[in-house]
Amino acid sequence: MIYISEEESAALVTHELAFDAVRRALVAAASKQSLVFPAVLGRAREATNTFSIKSGSSNDLTGVKIGSFWSRNPARALPRHTPPSCCSISIQVGSPP
Repeated sequence: MIYISEEESAALVTHELAFDAVRRALVAAASKQSLVFPAVLGRAREATNTFSIKSGSSNDLTGVKIGSFWSRNPARALPRHTPPSCCSISIQVGSPP
């Protein structure tokens, strides 16, 4: 997995590119060839700390996204949300596209 920080992605991705990618992803998710599975929502020991796991697949890819929210992080000078972890796998070969 390659980690790209928020600062690196902001330098590489324009708003136009991001909006186009989101639009294409939503259209693909709504197509009959795609499957979007129910999200898994969970809590850590403190009920205000949460995470979610979202997954889906299309004719070409299958993927998963994991995100989390930590309510006390701002007091520690840390971001409230951790960057989501994402993974896409090619259906044909079983590895990243």
